[in-house]
Amino acid sequence: MVENQHIGVLEESKRNGQGGAQAPQQSPLLRRILKDDLFRQVRQELLKENGSVSQHEVLDRLVKKYNLDRHKLYSTIAQVYAFRIISFNADELSQEQLAFIRNLYFKYSESVREKLIEFKVLPFKPHDSNKNIVVFVSSNPFRREIENYIRKNDHLVQYEIAYAKEEDVDALIKKVLYSNNEYLQQVEESAQQLEVEVESKSSDSIDEGSLDAEINRSMLTNLIEGMLVEAVRKKVSDIHIVPQTGNMSKIYFRVDGKLQLWHKVEATKPEALSAVVKDRSMNVDRFDRSSAQDGFIQRSIDGAYIRFRVSVIPIVSQEFTRKLESIVIRVLDDRKVIVDLTKLGLQEQAEKDFRTAIAQPHGMVILTGPTGSGKSTTLVAAIQTVKDETKNVVTVEEPVEYLIGGARQIRLSEKLNFEEALRAILRHDPDIVMVGEMRDARSAAIGVSLANTGHLTFSTLHTNDAPSAVS
Repeated sequence: MVENQHIGVLEESKRNGQGGAQAPQQSPLLRRILKDDLFRQVRQELLKENGSVSQHEVLDRLVKKYNLDRHKLYSTIAQVYAFRIISFNADELSQEQLAFIRNLYFKYSESVREKLIEFKVLPFKPHDSNKNIVVFVSSNPFRREIENYIRKNDHLVQYEIAYAKEEDVDALIKKVLYSNNEYLQQVEESAQQLEVEVESKSSDSIDEGSLDAEINRSMLTNLIEGMLVEAVRKKVSDIHIVPQTGNMSKIYFRVDGKLQLWHKVEATKPEALSAVVKDRSMNVDRFDRSSAQDGFIQRSIDGAYIRFRVSVIPIVSQEFTRKLESIVIRVLDDRKVIVDLTKLGLQEQAEKDFRTAIAQPHGMVILTGPTGSGKSTTLVAAIQTVKDETKNVVTVEEPVEYLIGGARQIRLSEKLNFEEALRAILRHDPDIVMVGEMRDARSAAIGVSLANTGHLTFSTLHTNDAPSAVS
């Protein structure tokens, strides 16, 4: 692969004192790396762990292991390979240049656009000396896959890839792709208040006709749609809609495990807000205000399909005649799924021990921690690390949060419940089994049985720490 050839070039430059556009010995950072043979050491570590190695994996490990400045390292390597280095401020680019970037970017198919963003590469400008050559900027131009995806554009004649600082590329992506939240803009610009008055016919019923009429005249619909868009862009894991005393509700975003107040909806009855959310959810009955309900919403946001898992639970309030509901919406964005264990932020020894555990041919790996601690994220990364075409990976989750390529993810229904699915797995010749959650003694017993009969089993437990799982 080209990535391994790059590493070879660096090692050769150590012996011959030669580089690309600028000799590597002129850089104290690169001189230190080559002198101490850090490239070779890290490459050998990765080969032992994964069986293969790529250029960007070596560079990422160098940055993490030796606490190096990413920009200094990558810009130095870019000079070795004669990549042009471009510095820019996304906020200072002209509207003409931004239009050029957007126009060329959206000529790619949706799947290619997703890959370009994943690899952090965007078209930037025509070449100064030849307008037929398009200059692309990337924070990691050494990846061979980048060229494969750039070429998937029939309108492109020639191209050049340049290096740019990661923070600058991230800012450009946000500037170009993440347009203003039009729903919230309409709410802010509207002179209307979000007022919805709901008349109760009795203590047990609500005038649904009046409710619909008021919702249609209000901006609640735009507020809810804008909330979903904003949650995706702010990398929110959960949205909480909590009714308050009187005509007020609070909307919270959970970011990095902590709830943060995002918006107060005042002069609006909570029943109206919940009605709007339920109207937009599949498998949820808007008129049932006495049962716990689970549903989902799907939206295309910033060119990606996002799923939202909706949970509705009736709650009590000081106004006992009212039927209020708490709503929690889980944001399921497959783009946020981490498939590389090195990106989980584990300490070096912890990562080494975890890799050893998941490399066993059979046994059980249980991930523990409170809500929002990253159990599911770690679980998916572990499955991505150990799965390959020689293994049958079967998962049973309720609900399925993330799609895992190459795994057979069981769909639960009224005719196939969680316990029945676990028993069925035993007859499905699995090598690796993922049980979304150990819910009770019965599911735990089946999980242990799977581990004891030659299967590698993954699962989670809602406990504060690992010792609590076995206490």
